Amino acid sequence: MRMKKLYFLVASCLVAGMAQADLSEDFNSLSSGSWSAETEVSLPSGTWTFGGGALRNSSSNVVSIKFNSDGAYMITPATDSIASIEFKYRSGGSKKQVEIAYQIGSGNWQAVDTLVINSSSSAFSSYSLKPGLDSALNVRVRIK
Repeated sequence: MRMKKLYFLVASCLVAGMAQADLSEDFNSLSSGSWSAETEVSLPSGTWTFGGGALRNSSSNVVSIKFNSDGAYMITPATDSIASIEFKYRSGGSKKQVEIAYQIGSGNWQAVDTLVINSSSSAFSSYSLKPGLDSALNVRVRIK
């Protein structure tokens, strides 16, 4: 039984699980994008959802999803058996709060953690969480 990891690079994502390969996305295939309304976007790893002011950002040959307003979010494609959620991030300000939540099927969103970014940095930091969803099916993860 193989568990999945969910990994984001400033919103690049890896989900580790059972029957499928890890879900990982680096967002390099996005040539542009700015999403104020909820929008589904096809990427190599599946259909992602962006909204609330999320936008594509490119800096130093790294493509990422930038959250530049309150309520900006991204949602992963559905996957099974998530063992961990991992992503890299950086912030242009201090005391930023990032909510990590999951949804099983069409159920309600369940918050599992709030990341508080204490200071701004031009370097990437890493985040990792074991959400206890090893046997859950049809799970989507939202970073807001």
